Amino acid sequence: MSDSFETGEYINVAGLVAWDSEERELPKSGDTIRTFTVEILPTGLKLKATLWPELFHVNPKQGDFVAIRGKYALSEYEGKNYHNVSVSSIVLQGAEVKMEQGEEASVI
Repeated sequence: MSDSFETGEYINVAGLVAWDSEERELPKSGDTIRTFTVEILPTGLKLKATLWPELFHVNPKQGDFVAIRGKYALSEYEGKNYHNVSVSSIVLQGAEVKMEQGEEASVI
């Protein structure tokens, strides 16, 4: 991913939310933001997404499908790359529903 995108570039990605989102307060402004990790399809690469106060009402949960657009940033810490997106728009679809073991799929 770092080979294809430049820091500051706006990108579009889609994937599954890896864990429930977390909220935290920014010390200087007092604003509350929400962050979550997206496992990008089809690569499986994980990316941290930040929802600023304007999108704070959106609350992604583990297993939700999301498509996001936002400003990309690549950071490095202790030799490891971290991919981040400051989200400007988001499409959120509820969590995957799995069949119970032994059930047959039906077509509606």
